[in-house]
Amino acid sequence: MVDPQGNLLAGKVLGAERSEELGGPCLPAPLKEAFPHLKLIRGDSHDGGALVVWVKEQLGWIVQTIYALTLPKRGLLVPEEEEVDWETVFPQGFRPQPRR
Repeated sequence: MVDPQGNLLAGKVLGAERSEELGGPCLPAPLKEAFPHLKLIRGDSHDGGALVVWVKEQLGWIVQTIYALTLPKRGLLVPEEEEVDWETVFPQGFRPQPRR
């Protein structure tokens, strides 16, 4: 869990046999007392559905889903005369996601 300023509040590692949605409540539930003024938490695209509803109903928090940056599926339209710096458009390697 990360607060709005980007500070790590807590983390939990679950076994691969357990989905994030099913195991999700085991992380935020104990934090309710530690962070009574918390209103918003952020999660990735796997933190949705029933977990969002559970967090809202049980803890009163809002879960904001942050989606990964994706590449266009069909490419880009570029005028014939224009040079494209493909490394800038599609950088290689690790790219940190905003507020994730």
